[in-house]
Amino acid sequence: MHSATLILMLILALLMIIVGGATGVRAFLSIIFNFAILFLNIALIAWGFPALVITSISGLIILATTILWAVMMIKLPKMLSTVLS
Repeated sequence: MHSATLILMLILALLMIIVGGATGVRAFLSIIFNFAILFLNIALIAWGFPALVITSISGLIILATTILWAVMMIKLPKMLSTVLS
């Protein structure tokens, strides 16, 4: 898989890590996860599953993971500082 897409993805990951640090890593992982859900969504619709149901479920999964990532980014550093101090 040595294509332009892979090279651009690696450049994006590198820049996100340089600029954002740990937050950049989490954001990049979130992008990868959302892309995987989108790809699965398209594949399931192409295989004949009902588009509205699949899209609704995918949207709820993406919403839940986005909220979970946000809560983890707010609470996890506070919990770690409390435990380590």
